[in-house]
Amino acid sequence: MKFGHMNGVSEKINSDLSSDEKFSLEEIDSTKFGVIDSGSFTDSLNRKRCIEKLVKSLEKDVKENGKPGFSEPANFSKLGHLNLVLRKYTKALSAYQKFFKHQSDYWKDCNFLYGVGIVYFHYNAYQWATRAFQQLLYLYKNFSRTKEVHIYLALIFKITRDYESSLKHFQLALNEPAKADISSFEIQFYIANIYECQGEYLKARDTYEQLINTPDISPRLKSAIYKQLGWVTHTCELFGDSKSRLLLSVDYFKHATHFNPDDGEAFYYLGRCYATLNNVQDAFMSYRHSIDKRESSPDTWCSIGVLYQQQNQPMDALQAFICAVQLDRNHNSAWTNLGILYESRNQPKDALYCFENVLKSKRQLPISLTNHINVIRSQIASYPTIPDKKGELPTIHEAWKLPIPAELTSRQHAAQQAKSNKRAMDANSSFASHCASKKVFTPEQTVDPGGVDQILSDEELMWYKRLQQNSNNLNPQQQEHLRQLHNRMVQHQKSKFLLEKSATYQQQPISVGWPPTQMSSSPPTVAASPVWVNGEVSPQAAKPSVPSRAPTQGVSGYDADISDALSVISALENIDSSTHHSSFNETNSELAVPREAEEVSSSNNTTNQYSFSILPNEKALSLLRKLGCNGVDEGTIYRTAVPPPRVPVVPPLVPPDKLNPPTPTVSLETRREAYHSNLKAFCMALDQPVTVIRGLARALKMDLSLFSTKVLAETNPDHTVEVRTQMNQPTTENWDPTCRHKVWKCESHRTYSNIAKYALYQVSSFQESLKDDSRETSEDAMRGKGKRRFKTIKFGTNVDLSDEKRWRNQLQELNKLPPFTRVCHPSNILSHLMYPVLGMNCVQLYMKVPGCRTPGHQENLNFCAININIGPGDCEWFVVDNAYWGVINEMCEKNNVNFLTGSWWPILADLYQRNIPVYRFIQKPGDLVWINSGGVHWVQSIGWCNNIAWNVGPLTAEQYQSSIERYEWNKLQNTRSIVPMITLTWNLVRNVKISTKRVYELMRYTLLKSLKYSELVHEQMKEENIEVKWHGHRTGEAANCCVTCEDEVFNFLYVKEDSNKKWLVHCQRCARRTSPNLKGFVVLLEYRLEDLRSLFDNFKLSTKEEGL
Repeated sequence: MKFGHMNGVSEKINSDLSSDEKFSLEEIDSTKFGVIDSGSFTDSLNRKRCIEKLVKSLEKDVKENGKPGFSEPANFSKLGHLNLVLRKYTKALSAYQKFFKHQSDYWKDCNFLYGVGIVYFHYNAYQWATRAFQQLLYLYKNFSRTKEVHIYLALIFKITRDYESSLKHFQLALNEPAKADISSFEIQFYIANIYECQGEYLKARDTYEQLINTPDISPRLKSAIYKQLGWVTHTCELFGDSKSRLLLSVDYFKHATHFNPDDGEAFYYLGRCYATLNNVQDAFMSYRHSIDKRESSPDTWCSIGVLYQQQNQPMDALQAFICAVQLDRNHNSAWTNLGILYESRNQPKDALYCFENVLKSKRQLPISLTNHINVIRSQIASYPTIPDKKGELPTIHEAWKLPIPAELTSRQHAAQQAKSNKRAMDANSSFASHCASKKVFTPEQTVDPGGVDQILSDEELMWYKRLQQNSNNLNPQQQEHLRQLHNRMVQHQKSKFLLEKSATYQQQPISVGWPPTQMSSSPPTVAASPVWVNGEVSPQAAKPSVPSRAPTQGVSGYDADISDALSVISALENIDSSTHHSSFNETNSELAVPREAEEVSSSNNTTNQYSFSILPNEKALSLLRKLGCNGVDEGTIYRTAVPPPRVPVVPPLVPPDKLNPPTPTVSLETRREAYHSNLKAFCMALDQPVTVIRGLARALKMDLSLFSTKVLAETNPDHTVEVRTQMNQPTTENWDPTCRHKVWKCESHRTYSNIAKYALYQVSSFQESLKDDSRETSEDAMRGKGKRRFKTIKFGTNVDLSDEKRWRNQLQELNKLPPFTRVCHPSNILSHLMYPVLGMNCVQLYMKVPGCRTPGHQENLNFCAININIGPGDCEWFVVDNAYWGVINEMCEKNNVNFLTGSWWPILADLYQRNIPVYRFIQKPGDLVWINSGGVHWVQSIGWCNNIAWNVGPLTAEQYQSSIERYEWNKLQNTRSIVPMITLTWNLVRNVKISTKRVYELMRYTLLKSLKYSELVHEQMKEENIEVKWHGHRTGEAANCCVTCEDEVFNFLYVKEDSNKKWLVHCQRCARRTSPNLKGFVVLLEYRLEDLRSLFDNFKLSTKEEGL
């Protein structure tokens, strides 16, 4: 939407601006964000003054009109753009919200979506920023700032720990030819860090080393790469023994400090390495440099304290630890080491105070620390200690007032004064926004075990035991000896649990920062890291805290007027309170802001625009003929006149007694009942997401033993099995790996085995349970011992049974099923794909022991699902109606897990709290479970059993429309659809006569858009004199998808040979981004246009006798 000739601006406003100013300002929109800061200081200042003049005029005009509704919505959009360019995020958000409120088709303005996405990102409203950016990419494939949008999304997913999505968007950004404020080298650096966070250390190191040898990279980036190489080498045991890795890390950190002498974090890690090597002098010098560069770093002070403690300088160590905890009250390592110091000086009360501060934090701590605190408490209660006044350290409250050691502060003050002078000079020579302050978050430091007394010798241990046994009959000298030995023993125990703590932190993924942004791997609930905003770093709203073991670096934004996003959002002015308020909890609004600020017109929420209507054929053809190339996007089936896909409206509230509805169940006795049409109608009823059919195998005399573990192992023992390692937990709960917090993310680790090996595991697990009849269940163990200790189990999943030669008997047995449930049948849409899609139109087997979990999900493209329990054990199922998938999607977002691609297990109490009814039932051996289109479900085995499953697609309007909607939703979410709906629709036209009018209309519209796109591309190739070569499409050949964006590519293929001599398929959009004139690409044609036209012309609505 263009502002044009200053629409909505009065003549008075025009008179305030010169003609040159009006011409330049008319071109300003959200895509110019950051441009005002480019060029000389004088030019930037002049542009800023002109924009501020226009902003004041527009604001005055809006006020003179009375209510905001009297002004054109475009004025609010323009105000939002101008304030965004000025980096006045508060006013920009307010203006954008007014535009969103008064412009029903806001999504037609790409600049609005981009601008509001940046503002959301600035305020850490990542959920809403993601929606705005995803809609922008979905609707405007050729947007000028596509590269920046991908970078924004990649950083958001990085912060929320969705590393797969983050990696995908970084790679898409790297493939964009346009320039951005972040270079391609920096994007590659981010990609390497994503590998690192995923635990792919070899891949990360190779990427770092390849990048470091690239010419023309900046010294600062080189420093960051060397720093990360040093950290990866130091922490990953794959790269050699400890000593050699440590020496190599020192070399890397030295290179980092050489290329960026101001990187205090690199000096800090260099000091850590020197301290480990017992090179005290160099370690201390490195820490001093770190203090000079980073001004105030609790980690560095903590490390200095450890160094002093190792050198038996307790007073200096005390001062350093106090500095650390004063800078960060929640610095666990500093409190822990301070407690150790006090305990070593026989001051248990002060030590207890320090250890209790560690417990106050919400971080995961070793159980040994809690036990040790209990020991100290009991000692203080039973034997009050009278400390030796001569060797006593100041108490914790006295120490809080101690000054920083002078030998360190002198250099620090000098460095700070130099930096202050430099900032003052920079302020006179450059725009204020470029004067960014550092904000550093680093890993926690723990005491080196070599710095504490060693374990007692054999003779001392003997004396210790004897004195303990006779503690009631000791003279004062013997009591003092016992006390000294006891202190040394306690010291040893503390070093032990600190080692455990250190090992725990080292196993966590690390994060790295590089200007202009910080990439944090800390949990998203801790808004600690500054993040990239178009070449600068936006400060976070919440109070920072230190992520675990992560070399990080970043710079904060210059906007000092916004210190707390929540207070700013809640103070937004001029919002009409009479309109309907949207919130984070509402899923029926397309865009939203935090609940304090957002308003959405009630007219936008009255209908569910997620579904689309079909125009009459003649009107549709006429409409599509008028569309240009930009109006018909490749692979898009959705109507261009409706908003982008969105979640459904939340159903009305149900009474509490309806949150556990009875599961629809059918019991069969005869084959006639199984084949009766009423059974099909009952299963496909729209008001029930699931149906359990009992007695089906018995009624049809099916031999389910063909799928038993014994028969499978005898038939194909070497067949591949994907094995997932899980924890055996209660079905209504899900705990993190430490068993301390309930979470939604379902942890599992993937390996591969074969049927024979898993069969042995399954049998041995069963035999072991028979030997130990008194074995407690996980719930019993939890109640009896007060600790959650879940047994590790293995789940054999995704066993492919599609090979008819290997599994002939098994597949033939399934042909006894009713036609609407069969793997292959003309009435099954998926049977017309003409090639296998594993797990959908092919049978898959699942081999289970008690506790194996299939996480929550909807079936691919919302197709129906069939699942048969082979036995001998049972499975417990949880199913939610398709109408609630939007609410569950929102809950997944809040729990930092991807609804479509993530592994999650809903906590039942959370669902009930959101008023979501859950069908819960037991699947017995021989039971068939039918999951209707879109049903959200998750399953856990109760006993030892096998299951077989596949998908079916009834040829109904509801199924086809649901699949199309999910196909487009996947495109919006940048997720690949494994069923190509365009190719499938053309195949259905060839193979099936359609007798249902609604199905016919839906399919015809899909054909219209697909055919029109092919015609437009054909004409385009002619105009550009690009040769199109005939390729054809063989029967059984899989549909094609773009190697870059993973969208379906139909008919026109753009192929290019890669470095491995492989020809890769691209869509036209991605191909032209690489080469605008398609140089280096070969354009192939799969279907002749005359054949497609003939199919379309002959596609008629059939009678019920002729069609399906």
